[in-house]
Amino acid sequence: MKKIFVLVTVFITSFVFSQEDTTAVKKWRFGVGFNLINNTATADDRYFDTADLNAIPFVSTFSLDYKYSEAFSVGGVLSLNELSSKNRQNGMSISNDYTYVAFDINAKYTFDQHLVDVRWFDASIVGGAGVFMVDKKGNQSFNVGLALDFWLTSSVGLRLHTLGKFAANEDLLGNNHLQHAAELLVKF
Repeated sequence: MKKIFVLVTVFITSFVFSQEDTTAVKKWRFGVGFNLINNTATADDRYFDTADLNAIPFVSTFSLDYKYSEAFSVGGVLSLNELSSKNRQNGMSISNDYTYVAFDINAKYTFDQHLVDVRWFDASIVGGAGVFMVDKKGNQSFNVGLALDFWLTSSVGLRLHTLGKFAANEDLLGNNHLQHAAELLVKF
């Protein structure tokens, strides 16, 4: 009797796993890439000025998203950077380079299905909140932005992402700023 039970269990298990849906949507997305910080606009209205972008020459952005429906997802982003003394920061010069570390949790609404019907492109409106630290001083932010995902294969893509970060305390260095990122994405 035990042998029949084991045989039936093995048969049912192999049947269930053999019927796995290979067209199932991959819900997780992991990204790794680079980010740029534009910290010039608040004080001197130099929006989108590329002369004073802050960047570091190595991988500086890590993200993980969960897509829980066709249009909505939620995710977290860890960013590292440096505010350089060579660049203007909030309309002024700074004497030292300062480390920038941020963690953001954002929701995304993917709206490209209303514009085009292609599988290789996703466009999303992004909104959320975050915390960031500059010169060992913490601040919180409200985030709003846009993400464009270009799928090179069904599981690998490139994300271009821009966030406007509006700081809770505008008296600290690195208060309101723009953060741009380019990431290599993997769906799983």
